Amino acid sequence: MIVVVSSGIRGGVGKSLIATVLAFSLNYLGVQYATLIVDAGGGSTRYVLAEDVPPPYTRDLPKTFNAIVATDVTLRIEQRRLFHKTKVEEKKVTLYVTPEVRELANEQIEGVVSVLPELDKYFRYVIVDLPAVSNPYYWRFLDVADVELVVTVPERTFLQQILSTTELRARRGIVIVVNKYHEDLKQHRQALEEVTRYFKGKRPDVHVLTIPYDHTLRLAGMYGIDVLCRVRASDETAAAIAGLVDLLEEMSKAEVSAYE
Repeated sequence: MIVVVSSGIRGGVGKSLIATVLAFSLNYLGVQYATLIVDAGGGSTRYVLAEDVPPPYTRDLPKTFNAIVATDVTLRIEQRRLFHKTKVEEKKVTLYVTPEVRELANEQIEGVVSVLPELDKYFRYVIVDLPAVSNPYYWRFLDVADVELVVTVPERTFLQQILSTTELRARRGIVIVVNKYHEDLKQHRQALEEVTRYFKGKRPDVHVLTIPYDHTLRLAGMYGIDVLCRVRASDETAAAIAGLVDLLEEMSKAEVSAYE
C-alpha cells in the first residue's frame, strides 16, 4: 500500500519524523510488514541514517533499485517487575529507505511516481515523505497513493497554512494526524474540532488521530531514530502510534478485499 505523507506548504510539524516512526513500528512487527520510506525531499533520511550518504538517491529509482538502503537498529526492551531486577531483551529492527538530499525536479518526480507501483509489489507499505510543497507538481504522488497521511499541529499559524494548501486525492483514504497535541489545552481541543470539521467536510471518510507531545520524539528529531531504541516514549505516544498502525492495517486489508 502506498502512503503519501504531506503537510501542505508548511514544514516543521513533525511529518518526516512521524513517517520514520511509523515505518519503524511497522518493521518492528516482522518481515511480512516490511516498509520502505521513500524520501522525496522531506528529510526522513536524516532520521533513519543519521549521516550523509552517497548516491544513488530517490531520484535515481527509475534507473536502479540500488537506491534502497537497509539499516539495522537494535531495540532494547525493558521490563521492570516488582522485587525483580530489570529484564532487558534486544530485538533487531531493519529499516529501509531511499535517501534524498534535496527536493526533486519535475521530471524526477515523474520518474519516481512511475516506479512506486513496482515497489509496492515488494513492500507491504511504501511511505512517501514529501517536503513542504513549494512545487505543486509534487501532488503527482497522490495520483498513485492509496492513502494520504496529512500531518498538522494545533497551532493557528501552521494550521491555517496546512488546511488551505493540502490536496486530498488519495484513492483509498485520508488520515489526518494532529501532532504535538495537548488534550488539556482548550486551544488545542478547538484546533482539533476545526481540523475534523474542515477535512470531514471535504472527505466524509477521513480519519483524524492525535499524537501527544513527547520529549522522546523531540530527541529522535535531534539524534535520529536510534534514540527510540534506548529511550522509552510515553504510553500515550505508544498507544497513538499503535492506533495509526492499526488503522493502516484495516485500510490495507480493505484494499486487498477490494481487489479480490
